[in-house]
Amino acid sequence: MAFIEWNDADYSVDVREIDKQHKKLVGLINDYHASMKGDIDKARMKKLLDNLAAYTAAHFKVEEKFSYEGADAHKSEHKNFLPM
Repeated sequence: MAFIEWNDADYSVDVREIDKQHKKLVGLINDYHASMKGDIDKARMKKLLDNLAAYTAAHFKVEEKFSYEGADAHKSEHKNFLPM
């Protein structure tokens, strides 16, 4: 069973590009979670986590190009989540 199950009703923002990226993020989170529960070497876990962090940072850049109510606050949350 996945750690996070994607559900359009709960997670969709009705922007195809962003929903696609959110689904990818959920998949990466699920992969990392599964690796923590399994017998996997630390190098592989680090690679999974590095991939998750890199994809998240790239996603934030895409998301921040959109204009919507609360965008400034959302951008601030991104900076707090992944300080760069």
